[in-house]
Amino acid sequence: MSDIRPDLMDRPKMDEIKFEGSSTEIPDKYDIVQLKMDGMYGWLDIQKGQYTIMSRTGKIKEEGVWPNERDNYILVGEWMAGSHWAKRQEDETYERRFYAFDCIYSRGYNLIHRKEELYTRRSYLRRAVSKLRDSRYWHEDEECELPIIKEVQTFSQRDWYDAWYDYIIERGYEGLVFKNQLTKFDDSEWARMKKEIEMDYICVGFEPADDKSKYKGLVGAVKGTLIDKDVIVECGGLTDEQRQEYTTNAEKYKGRIFTAKGNDWYPSGSIRHPKFRRWRDSKTHYECSYDQVPYSIRCDD
Repeated sequence: MSDIRPDLMDRPKMDEIKFEGSSTEIPDKYDIVQLKMDGMYGWLDIQKGQYTIMSRTGKIKEEGVWPNERDNYILVGEWMAGSHWAKRQEDETYERRFYAFDCIYSRGYNLIHRKEELYTRRSYLRRAVSKLRDSRYWHEDEECELPIIKEVQTFSQRDWYDAWYDYIIERGYEGLVFKNQLTKFDDSEWARMKKEIEMDYICVGFEPADDKSKYKGLVGAVKGTLIDKDVIVECGGLTDEQRQEYTTNAEKYKGRIFTAKGNDWYPSGSIRHPKFRRWRDSKTHYECSYDQVPYSIRCDD
């Protein structure tokens, strides 16, 4: 039985790499790049004929009977369940899949305590995914819907731009994660590169900052809507100067158009992780329409 407590383990530190075209500089310390799935970072624990999927805080998201009692693994990855992104992909089914990118326990071997490097852990991962796939297909109870387990696609660091174009631009993946295969789990350092999209909204006011924050009494976010869609988007990312200005002169900005940046679109007309970018006085209210959201995403609403 595993003695690993995933809920007590921190996620590796994550640096940010800004995409600046093919000339983007990727630090030499990263030798592989993986697709970033838009799911829940978590753990898949399989032992004694049971499987448990839990968040990194230890909250159980799903559990059930696993068909082979001899399987004994803990995989780290992204659980795709209820994700807008997973549901709107047309070329492949992503819902209820666990995309694993690491293996920290394999059939009695605690790979963290053994201080195995990522390169070795990934070799354990490939064997585990193959074994678990076979166990799943041997299962004869059609009424029991088991999660599908797959390995996250991995590329050489030198192929990152092709992966970015093929998957992030063409197929709408969230981004890339860069890693060093010679690192142990406890000292892992990752870097992510995420796509950035923009939307124009009409300012309808401001949301106050959290009373428990240092900005109590000031503006915390700019609130925007679309001219033809009932949606409210709260955009943070404000500077101290902006907070002061909008707190003092809130009425002056209502009705003006602003651009927000985020990581993806939602069918609602909002965007993922919205942040205020700039005011756009050169645009009209009619340009702040739902048509800014790609048609393939709007159709899911």
